[in-house]
Amino acid sequence: YKRQNVTYPGGKRFARYTGVVHITRPRLNAAIKAFLPGCMILFVVALNSSIPRKHATARAGVAGSSLVALVLFHSNLISAVPSTGQLTLADSFMAIGYILISLAFAVCLLLLRLAEAGAGDAADELHYAAQLAQWYCTPLSVAAVAVADLGGALAVLLTVLAAVAGWRYVALRRAESALLS
Repeated sequence: YKRQNVTYPGGKRFARYTGVVHITRPRLNAAIKAFLPGCMILFVVALNSSIPRKHATARAGVAGSSLVALVLFHSNLISAVPSTGQLTLADSFMAIGYILISLAFAVCLLLLRLAEAGAGDAADELHYAAQLAQWYCTPLSVAAVAVADLGGALAVLLTVLAAVAGWRYVALRRAESALLS
């Protein structure tokens, strides 16, 4: 605490004490409250990629419900903190979640379109590539945002790189199986 003698208009002098109180929340509690529900939603979306491609409508329903759940959780999280006008760590995490779930939803719609067109081989390749990419992207993006605190732009870059690596792996595996056949 610091004591100051302050002179106010009219010549009156008063003593004023000023101090600072540091308020912190335990990091583990904050991480569990802010990130565990979002991680569970993203885990459900990653599990969603394991559903066979012939059930693409069910996959789309799970992806849409997960997107709604993440939006509602994010709005609840935002209402608990004062608005700062800056992108917080939780906002970066949720933005990555929105991207991952939107991509999963888009893959479901593409699988439906390919099934309607009768392109079973292309649908199988897309399903396999999306499954690998989902399992690569989810942990890498969560790690980039939550653990390293790298920020949203770098996490998006890591997510895209992981997706490219997953699709490259799928292409190499398909070429290998074609050579062995």
